[in-house]
Amino acid sequence: MRLVIPVSEGRVERVLDNATKLLVLDLRDEGRGEYFETSIHSRSMKERVRELAAMGTDVLLCNEVSHSLESLIRGGGIEVHT
Repeated sequence: MRLVIPVSEGRVERVLDNATKLLVLDLRDEGRGEYFETSIHSRSMKERVRELAAMGTDVLLCNEVSHSLESLIRGGGIEVHT
């Protein structure tokens, strides 16, 4: 499973819409995994959703996200947990 958390300046970003980077965790069945950080290149909501989908995101974990962006993400088949 691939879990994504928005980050900015080395901390978890409170609002997904403001995030400049993503922490990507690849979790395996045995509870271990790998992680890396990547920049968000898109500014529009639709492009952000495409970017999340292209990286194979299964679950997005964030504190807050705008309703319109959350709807687009869920519509792309990604679980959103706030």
